[in-house]
Amino acid sequence: MQIDWIAFTPGPALLGGMILGIAAAL
Repeated sequence: MQIDWIAFTPGPALLGGMILGIAAAL
């Protein structure tokens, strides 16, 4: 579901992807 708004916004997509990636790593 979070991927929806992330994909909807090309700007925050990079930041969101990095945040989700870091959160997933933690």
